[in-house]
Amino acid sequence: MSTDISISNGANLNLKGLASMDLEVAKKSLNYALNPDDFFGLTPRMFVKEGDQVSLGQPIFHDKSDESIKIASPVSGKIIEIVRGAKRKILNISNQNLKIVEDWIDKSDNFKFMCEDKSIRSSTSITVLIKDEWFTKHNEEEQRGVLKKLFSLSAHGEQAVVNDGAN
Repeated sequence: MSTDISISNGANLNLKGLASMDLEVAKKSLNYALNPDDFFGLTPRMFVKEGDQVSLGQPIFHDKSDESIKIASPVSGKIIEIVRGAKRKILNISNQNLKIVEDWIDKSDNFKFMCEDKSIRSSTSITVLIKDEWFTKHNEEEQRGVLKKLFSLSAHGEQAVVNDGAN
């Protein structure tokens, strides 16, 4: 269990010098981990197990003493590991997200990443391009119409059927 910290009158930190003004872009991570100890006073009870697929915002665990306190997944992906310590205390929950989509794209002949450079590809806002001829043969306006129809059907729970004109 974590230790609660309370500060009554603030802290007066006498710091000397200035912080460095150098900035750099952080590389995108393929894995994301939640550490329950970061949530002071919370004893986690898991909603998910290793191997489960999770969506952005889906509850991952809740407080043992108050089920209304839920911690949600900050990314979509697959739970690859739940690290437990002594007495099965949950130490870490690892989530693999971008890797799942990369593996799928690698196996696909119909899709590719819009951002082909892996070093700058986002793991939370993934965009793909349809490279199959049934789609690319249309001009940009027609492509938008096809996508609008596909997403409209999908939003209503209907299955989209693509007719490429071939019999």
